[in-house]
Amino acid sequence: MAPCTDAMIKKDTVIVTPDQTVKEAIDLFKKHNIRNIPVVDKEGQFHGFVGFKDIYKKVLPAAVNLGKGIPNLDFIIGGAPNVAKKLRKTYDLPVSDVLRKKCKTLEPGSATWEALRIMVDGGSPVAIVEKSGKFVGIITRQTLFHELENIMEEVDREREERAAEAEKSA
Repeated sequence: MAPCTDAMIKKDTVIVTPDQTVKEAIDLFKKHNIRNIPVVDKEGQFHGFVGFKDIYKKVLPAAVNLGKGIPNLDFIIGGAPNVAKKLRKTYDLPVSDVLRKKCKTLEPGSATWEALRIMVDGGSPVAIVEKSGKFVGIITRQTLFHELENIMEEVDREREERAAEAEKSA
């Protein structure tokens, strides 16, 4: 399959730095209607992603975060205010305290199927990062799907052209 094209890679993506606060990241989630943001330092090095799920993990009680958690949490009465308090404390933390560091990445020019495989296994977006660690951009579910549709149309066009040529020579 063809390599990831520039058309698939969003280079003008919203980013946060590791020292920005969780509250600043949440404000960006709301402003841009997104769920994950690449964390990139001032030198352009990729550190990971921060998303709602990472923040939720930070505010959940420890017992809930263990393995599959406690199957029945009915004994926790009035737990929501405590979670809200924990969220407020989390707002002031640097993004580096909650970011997801173990992210699968791709190098520019990687095969499109590899981006698809990573998304199926780990979700979206997928960071495009040079060997040096420099952040290039992201591939989202939408940009990947659009590229797959373009490939499908190209294959269909080639098939039609071959059929037309075969008809002429017959």
